[in-house]
Amino acid sequence: MNVPIRMYATSWGPGYRSAREYLRERQMPFAEIDIEAHAEAAEFVPRVNSGKRKVPTLILGERIEE
Repeated sequence: MNVPIRMYATSWGPGYRSAREYLRERQMPFAEIDIEAHAEAAEFVPRVNSGKRKVPTLILGERIEE
């Protein structure tokens, strides 16, 4: 993935919708990764969020934003 922002989310979460709208309004390129459709992403999210399945989880380059 060669996009500066990766958003790990579920399609039904309100935080996901807000984050997606924010990024789109500002024309910031990002990749959406549905943690319910990708097993690796489902394992990644709690690993970087102290065991919590927190969505959306935004990855900015190598930095993790909770």
